[in-house]
Amino acid sequence: MKRKEMFRNITLLLILGLLSQTQLIADNNEDQGANTYNRFSVGLSGGVISPFTDVRENPFFPDQDEITFGGRLMLNFHLSPVYTLQTNVLYGEMQGINTEENREFETDLIEATLNARISINKLLNPQGRYSESVNFYGFVGAGLLAYRSRLYENNEIINYYGYKDQGHTTDNLKPELIIPYGLGINFKVSERFDIGLETGFRYSTSRRLDAWPYGSDHKDQYNFTSIGITIRLGSNTRSMDWAPLSEVMYPGDVTRIDDLERRMDTLAEDAEALHATHEQDMEAMRVQVEGISSEKAEIMQRTVQLFGAVEDLAGEVSRIDAEVEKLKEGPDQFYSVQVMALKEELPLDEARKHLGIPFDLAVYHINGWYKYISGQHKNLEEAILHMQRIWGRGVRDAFVVEYRDGMLYPR
Repeated sequence: MKRKEMFRNITLLLILGLLSQTQLIADNNEDQGANTYNRFSVGLSGGVISPFTDVRENPFFPDQDEITFGGRLMLNFHLSPVYTLQTNVLYGEMQGINTEENREFETDLIEATLNARISINKLLNPQGRYSESVNFYGFVGAGLLAYRSRLYENNEIINYYGYKDQGHTTDNLKPELIIPYGLGINFKVSERFDIGLETGFRYSTSRRLDAWPYGSDHKDQYNFTSIGITIRLGSNTRSMDWAPLSEVMYPGDVTRIDDLERRMDTLAEDAEALHATHEQDMEAMRVQVEGISSEKAEIMQRTVQLFGAVEDLAGEVSRIDAEVEKLKEGPDQFYSVQVMALKEELPLDEARKHLGIPFDLAVYHINGWYKYISGQHKNLEEAILHMQRIWGRGVRDAFVVEYRDGMLYPR
């Protein structure tokens, strides 16, 4: 029961992640144009099938006589550098022995599954440094298994499924539901090819894969460990599976805000220097006016020129002061977290109550959509931390956006 609950929780988390990733990709495509990465690839692998059933020689590692082989065909759709949807068809044989009870079984099987594959190294370190030629991943899915099995005791058939005539003639395959899960690693060989290693278990709803349903209460499982090759389809060899996260999920240069802050500091220093120069010029003007006693015409001419210069200087100071104050109020762009987008406007209090979050919200009407955002941050890192806090409140489809030129751009 605990194992079923674990599989259900893992599957639910993957579905939520895929939904949020799909929304992020859709927003990026809407705001940035068609995606330039190829999303499809096919794969072929072969490997060893090992039983984990009631009839087997060892509890963990299979006996040499229990090792059989299978082949698998895969079709992949890469939603993003982190998430991939994968369809699989596996054909192979499985066998197990129990020398103590002088039993052995043989099973022919065909499985078809739909898996969700997630890049672990990219998910855990989305903006850090990671290898661009090695992809470590985990997967979980669901599918259908069709099989025939026969159990022998002292070389005589004592039980069977998918056979007739006392187990000597093949009959219709028996269907069962399975849940595949496991780990793998891919190595990028070129822009067109990958090679990979993978090991995964298939948890079945049956106790009859070994044709012996009378053993323990545990369901039958089997392991498939394989090596294979992946080929990217289409003329575009730039695969979404290997796309840089900075281009797909977190586009933009986060150093622009730092550069703007440095420019603000420099301009403030220049304004202070200009104020000091203005005071000095005004003092010099007063000294000159007091020292004038003759040649009134020349004095008036020089005074007019001096006041003209002072007015120009005061205008320049006022302009720079206005720019400094504008910069102190904050840049014309900031980072925020988009939590919801609606066609019809919803009051902010109702939106916050609907989402179940305590954070302040703001709404922008852009391209016919009412987009609700939370927070205003000077740098991308603070916005990502705020997004994670919102995720922790249950809004898993929230994502980081950049407000610039009256528009919201997904990051």
